[in-house]
Amino acid sequence: MKNVIRVLGIIAILAIIGLAVSCSVDPDEQTRITITDIPEGFEGKYATVAVVESMSVSVEDVKYLGAAKAGKVIKGGVAEAIPLFELKTEGKGDDMKMTFGEAVKVKQGYVLLIITETEQGAFSDEDKDLYTGVTDSAATLGEGTVEIKASRFQPDITKVAPSKPKANDYGTYTTSYVDSGTTYVETVVLSETEFKISDDTDGRTGANADHLYFSITSWEPVDLPTGYTDYTGAYKFTGKITEQKNYVPSSKTAPAASGFTTTSVGADVKADKTGTTCWMYIYFKGETGSITFIRSAFSKGATGTGVTADNKGIVTGGNNQARVYTKQVTP
Repeated sequence: MKNVIRVLGIIAILAIIGLAVSCSVDPDEQTRITITDIPEGFEGKYATVAVVESMSVSVEDVKYLGAAKAGKVIKGGVAEAIPLFELKTEGKGDDMKMTFGEAVKVKQGYVLLIITETEQGAFSDEDKDLYTGVTDSAATLGEGTVEIKASRFQPDITKVAPSKPKANDYGTYTTSYVDSGTTYVETVVLSETEFKISDDTDGRTGANADHLYFSITSWEPVDLPTGYTDYTGAYKFTGKITEQKNYVPSSKTAPAASGFTTTSVGADVKADKTGTTCWMYIYFKGETGSITFIRSAFSKGATGTGVTADNKGIVTGGNNQARVYTKQVTP
């Protein structure tokens, strides 16, 4: 629960309000908190809550009125009926120890929300918080299940994106596009650690297809590019090209800021197997069964490394519209 303590140290100090303390109750009277309207990007992650009496005291003097023992998985934007238990603290700082007691009913308090990758993430120093926040005022709770909208938490949860795509965003995608009167099919196989792209230029398919393999070493969230606000997941991945065969990554649309040699893009890409760090921006849209993405050209050594500098790098088809890749779902 050290992450919960850390939350209290970074949230702005609020007005002092005296609140009713919790007491042990029968499980059927236990306070349960449901968080609704959680943004899509947190689907499949875990939400943990705790309730404190006041946000205007030092971390060591915080009075916990109740806390969840573990996170609840977020499904359809909802973390449902997270139960509260007694939380007792002993010691201070990194030496503070916390133990859980019986079920509690909490009448009112500031609700802390922590979203992590795993069920026990809020209780582990090894699982980075994806989001930490607190209600904008003391919430009225009580017996049974109480719903709280994610919009009540500060900072604004809609402004905080997960650091990498959802598990369901990975998979095999295809797109078709027309170039100089010829229709091509392009295939992308995406995982957390690899981006593999190939096409059927000159009828070459399978192992003989033109292709480029890219090893991903890190992900980070970015803002959506101008004109594509209907997309919900925006990321930049960084790594190195590990294999290339006749494949020139979007040479017709690569912006000057991409950093590749414009007169010999193919040779420049091939040379990058020696270790040059490159990156790409990728933007997802849709749910299970209808996921799509658009992407930028590969970039390296750009004069501007932010999203704005690469907006014109969105890869297009022959119609000058963004090239849309659709996830292939096995029946």
